[in-house]
Amino acid sequence: MAIITIARQEGSLSKEISQGLAERFGWQFISRDLINKELAGYYGITEKSISKFDEKKPGLLASFSNQHDKYNNYFKLYFFEKVIDTPKCILLGRGGAFFLKNVPGVLRIRIIGSENVRVARIMDRYHLDEKAARKLVNQRDDERAGYTRFFYNMSWDDPGSYDMVINTDVLGTEVVYKMVEGAIEVFNHENYTEKLVKRLKELYLAQKIVIYLLYEEKIPVHFLEVDVHDNTATIMGTVEVRGLIDQVGQAVAAYEGVEQVENKVVFVNTYPPIA
Repeated sequence: MAIITIARQEGSLSKEISQGLAERFGWQFISRDLINKELAGYYGITEKSISKFDEKKPGLLASFSNQHDKYNNYFKLYFFEKVIDTPKCILLGRGGAFFLKNVPGVLRIRIIGSENVRVARIMDRYHLDEKAARKLVNQRDDERAGYTRFFYNMSWDDPGSYDMVINTDVLGTEVVYKMVEGAIEVFNHENYTEKLVKRLKELYLAQKIVIYLLYEEKIPVHFLEVDVHDNTATIMGTVEVRGLIDQVGQAVAAYEGVEQVENKVVFVNTYPPIA
């Protein structure tokens, strides 16, 4: 079992490759259309929020609200629910390489190409002239880079964030399939399945706690992060009322599946001291 995350430049044949791999392996293909449909259907995330935040950096005004975090938090909950029982999937985009960083059994791929080749593909696909196609390529690449910086504070185009970087200027889809199949064979040989399933369960529990604190208990924790290892939940973030620190700790301690809590939430006074 394994999960493949695919980050991509616009026009790099990433969707064709992702779909082809999913068909070859018989795995789930988690793409934009499926994500947006099910997020709206299951969690009540509005289509407006989806179109505003899906692989896009929030604008200036949106960055002052918490709607971008809500979208991203529910997306991750949705993803873990999709793969928790059968972790065999291809995730196209959505920062998968970053929120699944250091998870055993996850193959992180980035698909690229030279700008001129990608522009030519977009011209052919959408029947655009060169100027419009180049603008679209650059815009979508910029949006994905901004999304990654905003939500994960990571560089989208850093090759060190990926296990494989594949240039499709010359390599066709069949060659790419064989390259990825070879990598998956190594994963299967190393028997990552048990470690992958265990870590996914921990990440799923952590994400459920995030949803519980922010949207069910409605505790205003800023920059909330939750990590779970061996039934110990570590909570990080800031609050503007001291009493909320204990409230967070008590809420998490009572959450099903949590045996111990490391409460690292800190109080931050947002007002300057009175002279």
